[in-house]
Amino acid sequence: MMRILLTSKGFSNQCIQSAFLNLLTLKIEHVKVAIITTAAVELKEKHPRVIEAKKQFQSMGICYVDFVDVELDEPSKLEQYDVIYLTGGNPFYLLEQMKKTGADIIIKRKAEEGTILIGVSAGSLVLGPHLQIVKHFTPQLIENVKLCSLNAINLYKFPIMPHYDREDVFPGDLTIEDRIVKYEEQSGEDVVRLKDEEALLLTIDEVKLISLPNDRQ
Repeated sequence: MMRILLTSKGFSNQCIQSAFLNLLTLKIEHVKVAIITTAAVELKEKHPRVIEAKKQFQSMGICYVDFVDVELDEPSKLEQYDVIYLTGGNPFYLLEQMKKTGADIIIKRKAEEGTILIGVSAGSLVLGPHLQIVKHFTPQLIENVKLCSLNAINLYKFPIMPHYDREDVFPGDLTIEDRIVKYEEQSGEDVVRLKDEEALLLTIDEVKLISLPNDRQ
């Protein structure tokens, strides 16, 4: 049973938080969460958004929330958790370390077993088919990263564009939309646009957009 929540900014609103809580099958006090900090290359568990994510889980009543860095920690540590939350940062670096340590294999198997996965920006991207769209938008992020392939974990089959509504995050001569269209023309792929206040809920039966009521069309 697949239970994956793809986000740009994690629990950025109550709708996304509620979608996560609805996925839980254990009592909240028994849930164990691992926050993978690896993509936040410089600060890791000290990054403000990583710290905020832990506080958000705790505010929901979840007591067991640990930081896991797949670059330094034994990846088998991930086996004990019911929820795996992959933070934002550099997706190339995160994917490199996951492939290097075998954490990618563990996460894929955990997903197939029904472990809840939550991706945030880079964390969402590495769960998908590849990182080609990241290279299209931010090629500088791959500098000093050693990847033989941009193929990712492949738990879903379509490319996504997090932060679709944030021109300030991806400045350029062309709009984000114009650059996505250019990518689609070159790749032959259809890109799913994901705003900061939206999430995609992936289960074995459906792909569902989670958004604020006033954003829905």
